[in-house]
Amino acid sequence: MHRKHLSLFIFSLLAIGAAHGENQHRLTGTVRAATAEISPQPAGRRLVSLPELEFQVHVDATCQGNMYAESLTISIADTIETHDAATLNTKKSSEIAIDTTIQVASGQLAPIPVERFCTSDGDGMTATKELLLSEAFAATVSLRCTTDNAQTVSYASLPLDIRLVCALVKNSDAVTD
Repeated sequence: MHRKHLSLFIFSLLAIGAAHGENQHRLTGTVRAATAEISPQPAGRRLVSLPELEFQVHVDATCQGNMYAESLTISIADTIETHDAATLNTKKSSEIAIDTTIQVASGQLAPIPVERFCTSDGDGMTATKELLLSEAFAATVSLRCTTDNAQTVSYASLPLDIRLVCALVKNSDAVTD
């Protein structure tokens, strides 16, 4: 008896999931790696504090069926950018493409642990000039789709890459040209 009820329950969940999957909204995007110029650090220091960073974000989104985008929000740390239906111009089309630049203030992102990058000791600077940190942080994107009688919200996470550049090395390269 319990197996029959359990089977019926699982079948119901699968049917609901399949029906819900037909109306999934599309939300994708990319973020260009931000560049952080880092001043030389004392030897042995492992955490690097990040300066203000600029992220170039591209988002593609589509509301399915007869829904249109009410809003699209991009969040990186404490920096939030929201586009409403008027700026998205979605009454004419359910497809959205947004290109934006988001400035994230220094101190909003946690210090990054790195070893032997842009450090100075008695013998001079370390040899590492640049370091790409893949997926160091993430941006969150939300899409609110609506009709006259329903609303849904979809979420996506976009990886944030950060390119660290040693300031002293960069300046010394410029002098030698």
